[in-house]
Amino acid sequence: METALKFEIDILCLCIIAIVAYGERGRRNGAPTTGTRLFLSMAAATALMIVLDLTAWLVGGMPGPAGRVAVYAANTAYFFFHLLPLVVFFLYADFQLTGDLKRLSRLRLPVAFLYGVGAIAALVTPFTGFIFSVNATNHYVRGPGFNWYAGYAFLLCIAVFFFVLSQRRLVSRRVFIALVSYPLPVVAAAAFQNLFYGLVLIWPAMTLFLVISSYNIQRAQASTDHLTGAANRRSLDEDLEERIAAARKGHRFGAILVDLDDFKSINDRLGHELGDRALEDAASVLKGLVRTDDLVARYGGDEFVIVLGLGDEGRLADVVARLRRAVTAFNEGSGRPYRLAFSVGAGLFDAAADRDGRGFLSRIDSLMYADKAARKA
Repeated sequence: METALKFEIDILCLCIIAIVAYGERGRRNGAPTTGTRLFLSMAAATALMIVLDLTAWLVGGMPGPAGRVAVYAANTAYFFFHLLPLVVFFLYADFQLTGDLKRLSRLRLPVAFLYGVGAIAALVTPFTGFIFSVNATNHYVRGPGFNWYAGYAFLLCIAVFFFVLSQRRLVSRRVFIALVSYPLPVVAAAAFQNLFYGLVLIWPAMTLFLVISSYNIQRAQASTDHLTGAANRRSLDEDLEERIAAARKGHRFGAILVDLDDFKSINDRLGHELGDRALEDAASVLKGLVRTDDLVARYGGDEFVIVLGLGDEGRLADVVARLRRAVTAFNEGSGRPYRLAFSVGAGLFDAAADRDGRGFLSRIDSLMYADKAARKA
C-alpha cells in the first residue's frame, strides 16, 4: 500500500512537471530567454530526482548480488544528483534578481564546486558507507555521514533563502513570493523527512514551486507578439499600468525605448523575410538582457520597449551599456547579411513629470530620437 501510494505521488509529480514544462516551451514563439532555459533546467533536474527516488525505492530489497548492485547504483545516483535542483535554482534566482549574464557566467564555477562536494561524497559512499549502506536484505540504511550530507544541503538551502531575502527590493512582490516558495517549503519538507524515516516530501515541494514559478512567468509574459516572441502592445500597456500604481507607493521602475536603425533599408535591400528575421534577432538580443520579471515588448513596427524593475539611473545606464555590448557581439558572430544598430532612450518613471504610461513613453521616445540624431551627426 505504501509503495503504491509513493508510486502514485511520484507519477503525479512527473505529470505536473511535464505539463508545466510543455506549457512553458509552447508559449515561446522566439528563442527562449535565459530565465526560461534555467527554469526548464530546474524542471528537468526535479524530474530526474523523482525518477531516481522512485527507482531507489523500487529496487530496495531485491534479492541476490544483482539486487545489491542495483540498490547501491540507484542510491548513489540519487545522492550524486540530489543537489542539482538546488544549485540550478540558485542560478535561476540570481538571474531573476540581477538580470546579469556576466555574473551568471562567473557564478558557474563556485556553484559547481558547492555541487561537487556533495557529488564526491556520494561517489565514495559505495566504498566507505559514508552516506548510506546496504544491509543483508538489500535495503538502504543511513550511514554515519548522512546527517552531514543532509545538513550541508540544508545550509545551502538556507543560504539561498537569505540571498533572495536580501535582494527583495530588486523584484516585484509577485516574483519574490515565487522565489521564496522554493527554499522554505523544501527546508520544511527536509525536516519532516529527517524526523520520519522513509517519508519523501522534497520533490512534491519542488513540483509545487515549479507550478508557482510558471504561473508567475506566464502572468509576466501572457500576451506575445507572434513574430518576435516579445510582449505585444496590450501587454505593455497593462504592465505599465501595474508598475505605475506600484510606483506611486514607492516601487520605482524604468524603461528603455529601442529603435532598430535602418530597418527600412534592410527590408528594401534584402526583402521582407530577412526584415522579419532582423526583428526576431533584435528581440532575441533584448530578451537576453532581462530578468523574467522584466518585460520586452514590441512597441511599433521596428521599436521595442524594455520595462525594468529597478530604481536608480546607474543601473539603468548599466543595462544600456550591456545592450550596446550585446549588439556588437551579435554583429560580430551572427553571420547575417545585415548589422543591427539601435537608437536608445532610457529613463526612470517620474510620477510628477510623466503622469501616466503614455507620458512616460513619450518622454523616453524623445530621448531616443535625440540619441538617433547624435549618432548620425
